[in-house]
Amino acid sequence: MKYRHYYIKPEYTEHQTYFGTVPGLPEAGMIEAPTLDEFEAEFHRAVDEALQSVEKSRHRRTVKLLVWGAAVAGLIVILAATLPSKDKHLQVVSESAAVAVQAKSEAIGFDLSWWGEGTSAKLCRKALSNNLWVDNYLIFNVGYVALSGKRQPISIGIFNQVITASPEKMGTYLDDLIDSAESILDSWFD
Repeated sequence: MKYRHYYIKPEYTEHQTYFGTVPGLPEAGMIEAPTLDEFEAEFHRAVDEALQSVEKSRHRRTVKLLVWGAAVAGLIVILAATLPSKDKHLQVVSESAAVAVQAKSEAIGFDLSWWGEGTSAKLCRKALSNNLWVDNYLIFNVGYVALSGKRQPISIGIFNQVITASPEKMGTYLDDLIDSAESILDSWFD
């Protein structure tokens, strides 16, 4: 028997029942009927229901993919629209560097508080303003500084927020920056 490009070969049991399955359409399941005419009608009904079920399932998958695709695209647009600017990176990195400078100055017994609050951050901002690069990567960006002739990542920006290195790591960057400045000064006076 053939119906809608599907075939079935009915088999007969000793209980006087016709049965069979539709190859290539497992959704149709096992078909049984007492007569050949009823078996054919049952075969048509099973194929129609199976194809309808497959179509609904395909439609649900398509809708689900579209919804997920729209959500991902929306998130990418939001991430791209909320990338922090270079000034935001400079501000946050300068403040973090100022904390490291304050910690280093206290460690050597030098008090910077007489300069006034925020002076360290202003000095760090001035020192970093020409040494900070920000590369955008569609959904996030990374701030770099030049230390010892290499670009070192120092901040990451996402959702208009900037995350910097820890104060300890910032202190290491400052040590490298001081070493670089000392080597430049030494070369001037040689």
